[in-house]
Amino acid sequence: MEPEEDDLEALLNLLRGDSTRGEGDLYRRALEHFDRLIVGHVMDQAGGNLTKAAEKLGLSRVTLRSKLRAMRRGNEKVVTAPPEEQRC
Repeated sequence: MEPEEDDLEALLNLLRGDSTRGEGDLYRRALEHFDRLIVGHVMDQAGGNLTKAAEKLGLSRVTLRSKLRAMRRGNEKVVTAPPEEQRC
């Protein structure tokens, strides 16, 4: 799966929008977005094989598995509540 133009545009919009708001977690959110793009792309190329994907990314299999779990947890948070509600 090639990164979609929309995915890259969403990352750029995140950077543009947050740099004007002055929110302190821009780096973390941009890094998470980039991780989702690159890990998803490489996992697709590897046919879902963690070992092959980890080798291509230059990560250990354990680190890749940890990133995938973290991304799943991040997606669950987005589904359960919008960011404004999570901050309360």
